[in-house]
Amino acid sequence: MEFNDVENKLLVSKKIQFLEPVLTVSTSKRFLKYFRQSLVLELHWENSIEFKMVDKGIENYQKLSRLTLFRKFFSKLFRNIIR
Repeated sequence: MEFNDVENKLLVSKKIQFLEPVLTVSTSKRFLKYFRQSLVLELHWENSIEFKMVDKGIENYQKLSRLTLFRKFFSKLFRNIIR
């Protein structure tokens, strides 16, 4: 979801999930007090919410697996330890 400042409209698109879900709902609730601004979008309108459905058009994307992320994390950690 994005906001168009020129037309004062929300641009809503279909959710694309690049990463497999790692956090559970209960875990994300624990992070909410620290990262509320990043996790929650709070908007205020006087009369109505103007929005427009848009197609992002992202083609041929590959989901990142948890295994790939963990391998990259441990590889970076190992390289930092060696330095």
